[in-house]
Amino acid sequence: MNPTTAVSARQRLYGWVQLQAAYCLPGALMALALTLPMYRRLLLWHHGSEEIYYELRDVFAYLSDIPTLIAMGAWLLTPYPRRIRELPRWLLATLACLAVLGTLSALWAPMPLTTLYHSARLWVLLVLYLIIATTPEARGALLWGIALSGALQAGIGIAQFVNQATFGLTDLGEVLVRPEWSGASVITVGGWRILRAYGLTQHPNVLGGFLAVATLVGAGLVLSQRGRRSVLAIALTGLNFAGLLFSFSRSAWVGLAVGGLVGAILLRRTPGLAPVPQQAATSAPNARTPGLAPVPQQAATSAPDEWTPGLAPVPQQAATSAPDEWTPGLAPVPQQAATSTPDEWTPGLAPVPQQAATSAPDEWTPGLAPVPQQAATSAPDEWTPGLAPVPQQAATSTPDEWTPGLAPVPQQAATSGVARRLVTLVGVLFAIGLLFAATQWPLLRPRLGFTVEGVEIRSVDERAVLEAAAWTLIREEPWLGVGYASFAIALLERQPAALAAYPIYQPVHRVPLLAAAELGVPGVALWAIMAAGPWAAIWARRRTWPPPAATGILAISAAAALATLTVISWFDFYPWYGQPGRLLTWTMLALWAQSFAGWSTRHLQNDVALAVTQRERTTQPTPDAP
Repeated sequence: MNPTTAVSARQRLYGWVQLQAAYCLPGALMALALTLPMYRRLLLWHHGSEEIYYELRDVFAYLSDIPTLIAMGAWLLTPYPRRIRELPRWLLATLACLAVLGTLSALWAPMPLTTLYHSARLWVLLVLYLIIATTPEARGALLWGIALSGALQAGIGIAQFVNQATFGLTDLGEVLVRPEWSGASVITVGGWRILRAYGLTQHPNVLGGFLAVATLVGAGLVLSQRGRRSVLAIALTGLNFAGLLFSFSRSAWVGLAVGGLVGAILLRRTPGLAPVPQQAATSAPNARTPGLAPVPQQAATSAPDEWTPGLAPVPQQAATSAPDEWTPGLAPVPQQAATSTPDEWTPGLAPVPQQAATSAPDEWTPGLAPVPQQAATSAPDEWTPGLAPVPQQAATSTPDEWTPGLAPVPQQAATSGVARRLVTLVGVLFAIGLLFAATQWPLLRPRLGFTVEGVEIRSVDERAVLEAAAWTLIREEPWLGVGYASFAIALLERQPAALAAYPIYQPVHRVPLLAAAELGVPGVALWAIMAAGPWAAIWARRRTWPPPAATGILAISAAAALATLTVISWFDFYPWYGQPGRLLTWTMLALWAQSFAGWSTRHLQNDVALAVTQRERTTQPTPDAP
């Protein structure tokens, strides 16, 4: 066999494997979104200290680890790893430094194995961040997956609340709990213990945080989709919002309110959605008012009898001028017929040799007259056969971003379907919230602080004790901390009497305090960069971010979800090292980072196919010499 032929066959096989990996990757990421909140786990190693919060003493493998590993394998077979250099470097460096610091903290942690296990999770999350941020298809797969997963969790959670018991779905991660059991998360009203919704998560607060993010993600899908997909997104978002309410998670409620407010502010700045005042359609360029959008002009190559009514006229060249004397921006003189011969030319028209009728503008030969183009305002399905195609603008571009000579894309009206879908969504969510408040007001009163119940008092007291213990650990180890994921263990060893009145030693519920206690000043600094860095970057690029139209809406939903998770971090610890919380936080960071890359709207399969084609061209077998 010819060695060149063998090399070409191997290249084609490798290209086929790359394409299959490219098609597998979005499916793996959607499976990850579906399994992300599930508490299904396998115990790999158990520590004997039952007083310590179980996630900080044992080693587990979670159901979500399976699609994560599949996505990692598929991603490594694609050309995407080379896109890492296009991501925001400060965020990549922050996440890498956090993983390095967590790993090094095992040197002084009280239980090194546990610290190394959780640090290994940080490294896996770093790779997952790179996968999602460099894969454009990840956006749709993950956002739809989170919306669908949230609807599943919300449906099960509402059913649990109505049934006042779980259903025994342990294979999917459901926690077995009853309202009368000790340790169950309940609301007490007049001596009655009412079970909160758990879903398939480990705690109602975790369910509430996930559903808050799913609600914002669903809102982004509602505004960016049309037709049946938009209707489906409205239904999923409404169910997610209802499940969030039945979780009775106050941190998730506040987080959703803040995230929704941030999203609304950013949405007003999205190009292509805000109304743009236009000039009068009959105004000439020199009569336009500064600050108003220009009226689309006629095609620069069109003749006066071809102009479209309602578009601004284009000044013509002098009828006797030759092509090399034409002034840029003025309409050209009507050319001779493309099929005419010199003896048939009309006097007064310039006899100019033409390009090939099938050539595109970027293929034209210098010095030859261009082929008559399509009308610059015509759509591709209106082009006339035989005339050179007109490159169109990007479908998401706004009038002030249009490139001269390219056909404009008709924009949505200011009162487009986006506004109607937004009004519909707000109406649906308002109706659900009103119905919930009307039917569950007795349960809302203690959660909102209008009445005082024993369970609420005990919860507030426990949080206060944990915060005091956290400050003690910070004063003892201000620079290095006690080690990643070692708060509860260090508390048991150094202050055993601090939580003696409570059933278990668990982390402090404020992530900034937790980061400072475990990783010292460097740890809390890294957390602050993760929390505030995206907003500093958005402010620095406020003139170009968010991207236009649908892409911008989905980027805004990811940014709003980050705001929600940051607020939750001030009230609960699971975004720091709870498996669902960490996965959700790193996923939203990756989706946000993707919106800052210039290739965020390109498609993976197209890139892979192009790379395979180019490789095949460079390895074509040469004929054997005679």
